[in-house]
Amino acid sequence: MTIKELSIQDTAQGRSLRDNLIGRDDRGNKYYLSVEIKPVQREAHDINHKLVSGVPVISMSGTILSKYGSITNDRGWVQAGQCLDSFENITQFTNRWSLQELQDVIAIWRGYHLNDMKTHCVHQDQATKWDTVEPCKVTGYRAGSAWLYSPVPDSVLIELTGLIIKHRRDGAPVEYDYEVQGYYTGHGWETLTTEQTRGEALARLKEYRDNERGLAGLRVKRVKVVHNG
Repeated sequence: MTIKELSIQDTAQGRSLRDNLIGRDDRGNKYYLSVEIKPVQREAHDINHKLVSGVPVISMSGTILSKYGSITNDRGWVQAGQCLDSFENITQFTNRWSLQELQDVIAIWRGYHLNDMKTHCVHQDQATKWDTVEPCKVTGYRAGSAWLYSPVPDSVLIELTGLIIKHRRDGAPVEYDYEVQGYYTGHGWETLTTEQTRGEALARLKEYRDNERGLAGLRVKRVKVVHNG
């Protein structure tokens, strides 16, 4: 898919990856990446003191599970959230991911995650803590008195959007819901409730078996979760 640079600020918005398996480390731990590009939800000033709205915000996070873990039930949890440095431990790549793409992801993650929550303007020393840096010499802005927006270059959005388009289908783990279904004479099978784990579904099935009258049969059916987009 070709993305025109002139429209990338709008084209990128709404793109996402959800728990996309990038690869494993030497211990077999599995590394999942989540990315979302969405419009800033409020009117804000950017780091250049320009009023902006509807501009793209990047949100990135990771989940690391042991080789026995599952993303659908949090079993084998090792680390989650802003664990980008740990992603450098990946040695085996899955789903067409490569070392270069991983390095690109980490650079974007480090530079632009939550780019609408910056404390310093462009005229202030970024290396000085927000509560000790001098007020802006241009506007008098005091660091930390507002969340500022840091613009994302077109080149970064093109790179990130390209990765999302390439990997949005091939890296997401299969997820299932568990439907508790009851059979009513003359009507057939009907879904009574939907649970996220088989254990919850079996517990709910027992409740129906003990309390619901008029059921000729009960069963638990596993249904694949389909995410649109």
